Amino acid sequence: MKIALINPPARKILEFYDAPPWPHIGLGYLAAYLRRKGFGCEAIDAKLEKLSLNSTISRLNEMKPDFVGITAFTHEVSQAVRIASAVKENSKECFVVLGGVHTTFLPVETLEKFSVFDAVVFGEGEKTLYQIVNALSLNYSFEGVDGVAYRGNDGIRVNKQRSFIDNLDDLPFPTYDLFPKASAYIVQTGRGCPYQCNFCSNPWTRKTRFRSPQNVIQELIEITQRYGRVIISFADETFGVNRERTEEILDLIITEGLNKTIRWWASTRVDAVDHELLVKMKQSGSEYLGYGVESGNEKILKATGKGIDLKRAGEAIKLTRDVGIRTGSYFILGHPFESPKTALDTINFAAKLNTDSFSLGIMVPYPGSRIFEMAKKGEGGYKIISDNWDDFNKQYGNALELEHFSRKKLELFQLIGYLYFYLYNLRIKDLIKIVKSYSPLLVKVFKKIFILKN
Repeated sequence: MKIALINPPARKILEFYDAPPWPHIGLGYLAAYLRRKGFGCEAIDAKLEKLSLNSTISRLNEMKPDFVGITAFTHEVSQAVRIASAVKENSKECFVVLGGVHTTFLPVETLEKFSVFDAVVFGEGEKTLYQIVNALSLNYSFEGVDGVAYRGNDGIRVNKQRSFIDNLDDLPFPTYDLFPKASAYIVQTGRGCPYQCNFCSNPWTRKTRFRSPQNVIQELIEITQRYGRVIISFADETFGVNRERTEEILDLIITEGLNKTIRWWASTRVDAVDHELLVKMKQSGSEYLGYGVESGNEKILKATGKGIDLKRAGEAIKLTRDVGIRTGSYFILGHPFESPKTALDTINFAAKLNTDSFSLGIMVPYPGSRIFEMAKKGEGGYKIISDNWDDFNKQYGNALELEHFSRKKLELFQLIGYLYFYLYNLRIKDLIKIVKSYSPLLVKVFKKIFILKN
């Protein structure tokens, strides 16, 4: 059986994550597990290679696969549909599966809306994908394959949820050899997040599972032996959530001399760091830490369920800057009951933090989140204004607005927020760099706010 795994291209490259510098970790894990079980596969990471949709489809057609697995976030589903449709046009017998966060929360809806998919995977995918492939190769049914929804003779069937993998050390390291050499690689030291943020869908659930520090270090050693000096992006939802284990990883990085060959990035919480830990992070090669602050208004921030406050945010970012680690801050406009006043509080607070990088997104009601359920019911002042999954993007989407805070006004405040952040801090060179780097996105936003009708 010829197997192809696909990370679809963005419709247009408008932001960093549309063409990141690292291979897709999910495809790497899936391919590694298939390989362990005796199934070879090929992979196309269209974002890493900056491929167009047509180029991706051409590559895929050249492979002539019997089985295609596609991964997609909610706003990427339409691209996955286009790829799947092209696959079916080329070979009706090819079996096409969609997986990822979106299908984890909407498996039935996805199959109902998009007939081009033969099945979808929900939950943790490594074992499920292998069992699907194995069943097809042996001409078996999918009965007993946990974590899959598929088309049966009597309609859509949904098997039971697969149990999560308790011991993550049992998983093989991602097969990054399937992708072109990159300047950065993702390492995930754990899955799951214990916090209760209302805007997060959290596909790994609130239970945290960790790889052993020794297992993490072995993967880092293998990456550096194969690829040399690289950037490592730790992809944990909250890096450092377990203090003792985090320190052990950092100590091993230093002991093994890995801090001489890697520089690493991570996202964490403002209440997960202190001076002592940050010093050790710096010694181990930390180059950048991003913090989710979410709002500059205390009342709005408390209602998110994140469990932090603005004072702690300011302290953590100052401590990080003081030890020589670059900082990033992430904010959202459009929280429940957001108003122009609370939005201005966020813009002002973000500007005063003056982190090295800054993201100001607009709330997206991601399936699986509490915000999604609130928006469907019209709670929190919300109105869903699009059922097109393309619009479920935090930087240039169009998913929702608030009753007293229109979509265009939210987007205008977002634009003002970015401009004010750099002008307030007299970072003119940085502003020019941002404008040059994201000019397609800015043109799109300007047209939407000032020219196009609702």
